[in-house]
Amino acid sequence: MYTLKRFESLSLHGRKMPNMPTAMNEDHLVVAHNLYAVIDGATQRKGKNIGDLTTGAYLAEYLHRSLTHIAQDPQYQDTEAALLLAGVNRAFGEKMQQEQPELIEQGFAFGPAAAIALIKMHDDGTYSYAHAGDCAIVEFGTHGDVFQCPPEAKPYHLEGARADHLRQVTKEKGISYDEAWELKEVQDKYDEYKYAINVEWPIVTGDPRLENVMFVGRRSLDDVSALVLMTDGMFLPGADDLQGAEMAARQMLEHGVSAYGMSLKNIYDDDPAREKYMRFKHQDDASAMLLQFKDIYKN
Repeated sequence: MYTLKRFESLSLHGRKMPNMPTAMNEDHLVVAHNLYAVIDGATQRKGKNIGDLTTGAYLAEYLHRSLTHIAQDPQYQDTEAALLLAGVNRAFGEKMQQEQPELIEQGFAFGPAAAIALIKMHDDGTYSYAHAGDCAIVEFGTHGDVFQCPPEAKPYHLEGARADHLRQVTKEKGISYDEAWELKEVQDKYDEYKYAINVEWPIVTGDPRLENVMFVGRRSLDDVSALVLMTDGMFLPGADDLQGAEMAARQMLEHGVSAYGMSLKNIYDDDPAREKYMRFKHQDDASAMLLQFKDIYKN
């Protein structure tokens, strides 16, 4: 069993411009019995809405609803996070094939997509985790040691290459990021990445191949001080994803999740032209939760 000494969570609605919120927050938080998750629905640049929701928000809501239900079902009491995520992902794929086949006509990677960081607490004093996409789990040990998932940054050709190409296009043509996104050469570069989804990098799409590439594991809680789960909108900008996630988690642990969220808002508000930190909107949706079990010993 585990005892929470401190629990905090926050979900910030993204902003297209400093004073203009995005149409909807595509993030979700799951806090249900012994299951915790942060979910980040991926915005489709040329996506079709499903009802009143973007495709990313639709999948994020589906994951939230499904995992909340599963967490309260006794038959899944000791099922590991990996099996839970695999099952929910497959169920969504079957749902898409039956109800929205036109959205995945080119493949699951071209339909709804979402990132997730999921942990499940177990009665034997361990927790299991499952991770897909651009979220993060940061574990702080009681003696200050750190464990992170994912354990490695996304390969350059899947992320950095696209960003560098976009910067080059905007500079050469003297146009904004939004204008560059409408160009075929930029869209083609973006589509190259999609073919690597669930082949080289895991993302929840309904594709059963997720099970082969998602990051999973089970760890003891004996020497764990705190766990921080966050979507990539919470990463501290100006560093790579691994460093940005760890630095953000440290600030949340020291100052609180809400205080860190406000400082992050100020960072982006100080860069309204998006010159210091390249991004496609003023501020992304940003969500996080902090679970603290013990103090971190000071050496």
